[in-house]
Formats: sequence, structure tokens, C-alpha cells
Amino acid sequence: MKKTVLLLMSCTIFFSYYTKAQTKEKNLNQIISTLSKKNNIGIQIGGNYSYFKDLNYSPLNYLGRGVLLGINYQRITKKGDIFFSNIDFSSSTIKPNKEIESFEADYYLANLEVGYLKKIPQRNERLVLHIGGGYHTYFNATFYDGVEAISFFALHGIDLTGRLSYRLSSRQQITTSLSVPIFGLMSRPPYTGWDKFIVESQNNPVRVFFRGKWTSFNDYLVVDYDLNYSYKCSPKWAASANYRLQYYKTEQIHSVKSMNQQISLGLNFNF
Repeated sequence: MKKTVLLLMSCTIFFSYYTKAQTKEKNLNQIISTLSKKNNIGIQIGGNYSYFKDLNYSPLNYLGRGVLLGINYQRITKKGDIFFSNIDFSSSTIKPNKEIESFEADYYLANLEVGYLKKIPQRNERLVLHIGGGYHTYFNATFYDGVEAISFFALHGIDLTGRLSYRLSSRQQITTSLSVPIFGLMSRPPYTGWDKFIVESQNNPVRVFFRGKWTSFNDYLVVDYDLNYSYKCSPKWAASANYRLQYYKTEQIHSVKSMNQQISLGLNFNF
């Protein structure tokens, strides 16, 4: 009789622990599955910190900061590949680092990206590598005293992109990416900032920003780096913190260097 009781108690304890383990595993799988929902849309708001020097505009070094707004969309395929699109805009006031207030100017920055990344299998289940590319328009423009003096730099290019993600836990993930344009259409103003074509196209600025020449590494140096941390708040919502560094340099027309550091917080919806 005692043996029967002990046997029943042992079975009860075993099945109790087994059931709890299965429940925990099921909950964990549900959380992980929500991290990989097919669609994700998010908004970001933060600050943009700029360093700018354009000899076509001024021989001085300019510094500035402004507000950054961004929207992004991402879709994950059944194979784990990623289709993505991003757009962000920043408006800043820049001035020489010598604090000459009379030389303050308005500085606008915009990015538009559409691309596709292929998942590369890894042995480490927490690590995910994607490699691919896409179309990227980078644009900045400087205006002094309205349109008294202007300058701009635009590159409509094809980027080569690598993205590496590491899952810290069932709710946390860090993602870093690096993009380099292979070739593109670069647009710069003439020596004077204005010419007949720009004057005639004032009501259609898109014509101006797409006037340029096709070029590649021999005419520019570009680095676009991104670091993102995300935390899963619920099956459908996630919060994120993002840092982005963009550096553009070219000697075309006159030398121009532009470095932008963007720090933002975001909210993402998964569906």
C-alpha cells in the first residue's frame, strides 16, 4: 500500500513540474513569436546635431541642432528576409563655431530609403545577419537670409547594406547596420549658388535636386551607421532608442563636408 501511495505521489509531482515547464515554454514561444510579426510600423522623434562646411557657401565651419521626425515600415517574409522603407526630416539653425550670430542660417536634412535585405543563416540562434541594399536619397540644403545665399548636396544612390541583430532576451534586441552607396546621381549647386536653371525652376525644386551627374566612390566618401535598441512592451507594441551617424564628403564644385548625429526615441506597432 505504501509503495502504491509513494508511486502516486511521485507521478503527481512529476506531472506537476512537467505541466509547469510546458506552460513556461509555451509562454516563451508566444513572446518570441510576437517579436517576429510580419509587419512593423514606427515613428521616431529626437534631435539632430550637425557639423557642416561647404566652401560653395562659406569658408567657416558651422554647427547646429534641431528636431528630427521619422517614420519607418518593415515587413519580414516567411524566410526571414526584410523589406523596409524609412523617411525622416530635420530642421535646424546652424551658425559658425565662432558664434557669429549674423551668419546664422537655416539647415534642412532629409532621408528617404527603400530596400530589401536577405537573411544569412547563423549557428547562433540569437544572432541574425541580413545583407542587401536599396535606394537611398540623402539631401541637405542651407538657406541664408531667406534665399539670399543657398547651397545644397543631394545624393540619389544605390546602397549596399549590412544589418546585424542580437536578441538579448525574449523582449530585448539590439540591431546595428552600416550602409555605403555604390553609385548614384549627385546634385550640387553652381559656384555662385544660383544660375539660370535654378531661377527658372524655383516653382519646381525637384528638377533642381535631380540635376547632377552619375558618380561613384571616386567623387565622394559616405558612411551611414545605425544602432538601435528595442524593448517589447506587449505583443503588438515596442519602444526603441536609436543612434544614427551620417558622414558625407565630396570635392565636387567646391569641397563640402556634412556630419549628422541623430538621437531619437520611437514607438513601434507590430501587426
